[in-house]
Order: sequence, then structure tokens, then C-alpha cells
Amino acid sequence: MKNGKSKLNKATLAKYLFIVAIIAYPVFQFFIFYVYSNLNNVLLAFKGMRTDGSTFWVGFKNFKTVLAGTETELILICLKNNVKIFMYTWFIGMPVNILYGYYVYKKRFCSGLARVIFMFPSMISGVVMAMLFMKLVEVGLPSLFRGFGFDKFPNLLRSGNTAFGVQVFYMLWLGFASSIIIYSNAMNSIDESIIEAGEIDG
Repeated sequence: MKNGKSKLNKATLAKYLFIVAIIAYPVFQFFIFYVYSNLNNVLLAFKGMRTDGSTFWVGFKNFKTVLAGTETELILICLKNNVKIFMYTWFIGMPVNILYGYYVYKKRFCSGLARVIFMFPSMISGVVMAMLFMKLVEVGLPSLFRGFGFDKFPNLLRSGNTAFGVQVFYMLWLGFASSIIIYSNAMNSIDESIIEAGEIDG
């Protein structure tokens, strides 16, 4: 019995050691690359930096400098724009994405072509896509409208009245690619029997 118990204990110990060894590496990565890096980012808000790259504690001095400095108005504008983007994303982007995912799921007219068009931004580099969009807005659209007689068509990205709206449009357009993957795939995963039962029940 003692030998059997000893073997059992050794086998159990080896199993637990194997489990610990498998789990230890991702847990270690989590603490180093997520917990430590984010904690360090928070602590940097309470530190100053010397010319040699070393840091020292300054308490809430950085917050006072930002909130009481000349950049306060700029910070308020940034916060206002962030709230606007959040509202546009949730109350315009998400409903439109769901409807578009449903349109693709039902395979309506030109849904395949629309799928390719809206997946195009995710097929190429983000930097290249941004450059193409900038050229389209800054050069392509003015040239197009000049052909129709609008000689004073503004540069939408350089106009203070339209630059933010163009950026929001670009962000929402890029979001359509994720709707194809998330919403249409989620709808395709619905069992046919459930859909048939819903059609029968009305």
C-alpha cells in the first residue's frame, strides 16, 4: 500500500507540475505585458522625467499643469469630440452595421459586391488605405465637382467645418468590415429549424 500510495502521489505531483508549467507561461506574460505595463502607464502620470530619461515623483503636478494651463480648451475639445465619436459609433454605426449584416445575410441584390467594397479597407494596409482616402477627399472630389461646374468646392479635410465629419465618416466606413465578419456570421450560425419555426409562427 505504501508503494502504491507513493506512486500515486508521484503521479499526482507530476500531473500538477505539468499543469503549472503549462499555465505559468501565459500567466507570466499577462502580468508582465498587461498588468505591469498598464500599472506603469498609470504611475507615469504622477512622475516627471529628467533629460537623461530617469523619472521622479511629482504627485498631482502634471494634472495641475494640464488642467490649469493654456491647453485646457484643447483638452475640452478633445473630450467633446470623443463623446461625439462614442455617440456616433453606438447610435449610428452599430444599427447600420446590424442592418448591413442582415442585408448580406439575406443575400439581397448586389450584397456580394457590397461585401467586397466594404471589406476592401481591411484587405490592404491601414496606412495605404488612409492615404487613398485622403487623396480621394483632397484631390478626387474637388476634381469631380469642378467637372460639374463647382469651381470652389472646398478641401473637406482642411476645412474646420467638415474635417471632423469626414473623419467620423471614415471611421464608420471602416467599421462596416467588422460587421461583415461579426453580424453576418452570427446570423449564419442560426439554425435553419429556428428560422423555419419563426416563419411558421409568424
